[in-house]
Amino acid sequence: MLHEMVHLYCHENDLTETCQNGRYHNKLFKQEAEARGLIIDYDRTNGYSTTTPSESFIEALRENGYALEVPFARHTLGKKSKKASRIKAHAYTCPCCGQTVRMTGELSLICGICEVAMECAD
Repeated sequence: MLHEMVHLYCHENDLTETCQNGRYHNKLFKQEAEARGLIIDYDRTNGYSTTTPSESFIEALRENGYALEVPFARHTLGKKSKKASRIKAHAYTCPCCGQTVRMTGELSLICGICEVAMECAD
């Protein structure tokens, strides 16, 4: 929860703590989160995004009457199997100019150059 509150604080104070559409957490996020009692670890794909509570933060929660029976946890999604995540793509080709396009849905396409119906190769 505190991780998300740091994002809110940065948003409200016009601080740029992320990039790549909010996915990558920069050093400013690390600085702001650590100032509030979080331990920040670096992840190559998401930057300074992995947060765990420091002992001082846990103690502050206890002192203020928060129940800590539920352990702090981070849920990460497992990798999908390649077979399960594959979606069949259809190849469409213009019979005049040979332009091709691949789509996951079965569509009725018209070539933007020749203005003729494209043929599905499947």
